[in-house]
Amino acid sequence: MIEITTKQNLLENISKCKLREPVEIEMKRIISMCTSPFKEQLLNSLGYNIPATLEYNKRFRPYLIELSSQAAWLELDDVFVKPATWVEMKHQASLIIDDIQDWWLVRCGKESAWKKYWLNTALDLAYYLAASPEPSSLAKSYFWTKWRKLHDYSMFKQQCLSNMVCWQELDLVANKWWKTIRDYFNIVDWKTWALINFALHSWSMPYQDLYTEEKSQALTRFSMLLARLYQIKDDIDDINKNKELDPSNIYYYVDQDSEKLNSLCKNLREELFIAHNKLKELKIVKYDYLLDLVKVLLPEEEFKFNVNKIE
Repeated sequence: MIEITTKQNLLENISKCKLREPVEIEMKRIISMCTSPFKEQLLNSLGYNIPATLEYNKRFRPYLIELSSQAAWLELDDVFVKPATWVEMKHQASLIIDDIQDWWLVRCGKESAWKKYWLNTALDLAYYLAASPEPSSLAKSYFWTKWRKLHDYSMFKQQCLSNMVCWQELDLVANKWWKTIRDYFNIVDWKTWALINFALHSWSMPYQDLYTEEKSQALTRFSMLLARLYQIKDDIDDINKNKELDPSNIYYYVDQDSEKLNSLCKNLREELFIAHNKLKELKIVKYDYLLDLVKVLLPEEEFKFNVNKIE
């Protein structure tokens, strides 16, 4: 049984994730194929030299693949490495693009890629990471594939990536024309949610008897609510650390009112618990590991901001 009880305990679990080392080895292998002189910049952009914390280099999406498969009481094997690598490299590419579009000077406590390496080089880094190889079709060794019909999930994967790119435009016009909470959710649902949704689907994709439309919709609903809370918590951390705020920060979508934010987050948490019950009802997961993650990583008492820190 897995125990997720404290943030320190969670960080230890993430650090010991069985996918972490294989994913980093695979990312280095992909980068080794690069014939350009910027291999070192690519490695730096992936955050290899940053100590793992719950904010930086936690490889959160590969960890979600591992945790969700364990919650489903499924064996984790090598076939998860390629989709976990794919999702992590797409995530890292999106961070470089975010920093360029918002002109952030710092990423993970260090100079952002565009500031350190020049804008055009940073764009090349993002292009390379975004163009990382497609994950091959999954086939678990403990199934006899001759008796199973494989599910083609390539369109699902492509839709996740397409949504993430297309809806990035909302982030660029945030707090100008798009000002409602629905607009905020649109930004989160297609940016933060896209890769989290792919991660939570990864273990259920290979076979038709695991991947059904009803189960996919249930996973999609749960992952969307998780992504919203995850992004709101990240926004609140920026507020409370007195950082310069992104125009798409939740602060601007709740009328700068902490009580309104508290009510919003309470409703999201209630919906997320209902969505998790649906996962158990459909026998998608057996254990409550994903809920344990939410309780520790996104505790209810931390969903409030200090208005005195905002000018």
